[in-house]
Amino acid sequence: MDKATLLEMEMNDGTSVQLTLTYGRLYRLRQKAKDVYEKYNKIAMDGMEDELQCVDYLYAAYLCANIDDLDSCMSIEEFMGKMPLNHMQVFILVNKLKLG
Repeated sequence: MDKATLLEMEMNDGTSVQLTLTYGRLYRLRQKAKDVYEKYNKIAMDGMEDELQCVDYLYAAYLCANIDDLDSCMSIEEFMGKMPLNHMQVFILVNKLKLG
């Protein structure tokens, strides 16, 4: 496994999840969850057009952090329901993942 730098995101229920976006894990995400990868890639290449795309971007990072155990991951609906309520915190996390 690669040596990924992991960010932590505190969810609104008090739990935390890890996030990462490494090329190796993105490659594996493209193989294992192509629909999630394609949404992430469109955002990464073309930029965001809608605030809810933050959810897609962070969900891809969540799955990448847990790429070896996708079966135990939350669905995107569960993930969205538990995301931080502070929108600025979400934007900061997206930017940290983008900029490294």
